[in-house]
Amino acid sequence: MQPIERRRTERFNLGIRLNVSVLNSSAPEQRTESLNLSAGGMYFATNLPLRRGTGFSSFLRCQRKSPTCPQGIGSVRGT
Repeated sequence: MQPIERRRTERFNLGIRLNVSVLNSSAPEQRTESLNLSAGGMYFATNLPLRRGTGFSSFLRCQRKSPTCPQGIGSVRGT
């Protein structure tokens, strides 16, 4: 029996370097890399204490120094 695919948008296996931190937490920022991403979100592995609903911020690490490196704020939807 095939598992049911619940995703609504296509996922792309892209390893993008990230700095991730938990909002309103003293946990240190952590460097990681995305495993995949889509229009609906991104999947990454981290040792930070992330549970469903936890807010986090992510900053893409650009190769060149740039004040316009993309950043975002989100919340954990699944673990």
